[in-house]
Amino acid sequence: MRLMSQRPQGLQASKAVASFLQYKQAEGLSPATVFNYTRELKLWLDYLGDMDIGRITPEHLLDFMNYLGLMDYKARFYFAVESLM
Repeated sequence: MRLMSQRPQGLQASKAVASFLQYKQAEGLSPATVFNYTRELKLWLDYLGDMDIGRITPEHLLDFMNYLGLMDYKARFYFAVESLM
């Protein structure tokens, strides 16, 4: 039995994000909500890189949140939209 404190190994962040987004679509979330999740998670992947999710730490998340705080929201929004096209 796997303990909750054990980190999963061998799953790249991009695959985890793709599975999450597919699950949210299957749940019936609105297309706008899924689009917003996609936009924000793409920013996260661009910042983090496609690393094994077992290596992601709380520090990675805090660093990303600080990074977002440094970006102008409008610029971040337009960057994300352009990168999806």
